Amino acid sequence: MISTCISKKNLQMELQNLESFSNPKQNLEQYPTSAHVASDILFDMQTRHDAIEGKVVGDLGCGTGMLSIGAHLLDASFVVGFDIDEDAISDFQLNLEGNFSPESAARINLVVTDVKKLSPPTVKPFDTVILNPPFGTTDKNKGIDVEFLKVGLSMSNEHVYSLHKTTTRRVFRCFIPNFLFSIL
Repeated sequence: MISTCISKKNLQMELQNLESFSNPKQNLEQYPTSAHVASDILFDMQTRHDAIEGKVVGDLGCGTGMLSIGAHLLDASFVVGFDIDEDAISDFQLNLEGNFSPESAARINLVVTDVKKLSPPTVKPFDTVILNPPFGTTDKNKGIDVEFLKVGLSMSNEHVYSLHKTTTRRVFRCFIPNFLFSIL
């Protein structure tokens, strides 16, 4: 599809400069996404599906910004990261301040909110939505990955990329046909 302005190797190298959670919260299932995994996913999204460069990208459950910043490096026109955890958003902000000029960082907006409580917009504001949601491995969080996906589907007019455990694939095979999307 479209060639990117940065190679996958350079994208991974840039993402390796980012700090992880300073205060990870187990109840929010906060685990870092590696630079290697993030660069593979994001580069594939761009080169195979033209889903980032020049696009408005939303990142639900953005954490410290690994996927959002990667989308920014792949020349998304604007990125909005959403997370419930103020500490994670502070870490994300520090990653921006430590790695980007204020002008460049202005293309990323951060919102502290509970993704599950976002109302479906009347107009879908994003071309692409990325999410690496909590997997719902605790009783308290059971089904949260599906809730995140529903919000992502309500906010994107083009692409939704969501990371999930392979053991939940059967659930998503039942859920996805209602939305005319496919599981990759």
